[in-house]
Amino acid sequence: MTNLKPDKAPPPILHLHFDSDPASVEGIIELVSNAVFSEPPSEDDLATLEIIMAEVINNISEHAYGGRRDGAIDLCAWKLPGAVQFEFTDRGTPMPGGTLPQGIAQPLDGPAKNLPEGGFGWYLIHTLSDDLGYRREGNENRLSLRIAFAAVCDAPGTDGA
Repeated sequence: MTNLKPDKAPPPILHLHFDSDPASVEGIIELVSNAVFSEPPSEDDLATLEIIMAEVINNISEHAYGGRRDGAIDLCAWKLPGAVQFEFTDRGTPMPGGTLPQGIAQPLDGPAKNLPEGGFGWYLIHTLSDDLGYRREGNENRLSLRIAFAAVCDAPGTDGA
């Protein structure tokens, strides 16, 4: 269910509008967690949510907005059976080449002083999510992804099976 279209999708369970300030990540995670989980999430589900939210918001802040902390981000979420579909929208610089980074694991061999300081974010996002998609619409970047959760609230109209 990649790239839900507004005319085909049910209303989102959550629609947030916030600035690209990485300091807001903790509050965003709490709001998303409260909307998504029907019961306290497992440590794994919460860790997955935290990692993906932090990586995506930090990438938007650092790369799309060039470090600006006042760039607008919209986040919508839709419940699916056993999963949640997310879409992040920003008005920053497009992805290089108009495509998502591949998310390749960084080599971790060799002396500690030679290890990379970054480059792990897209690998984590690719690994922890499904149906990852990116498109540029007008002056907006739209990143969509789906995360399977063990304790997600049932999607509207489902019995959780």
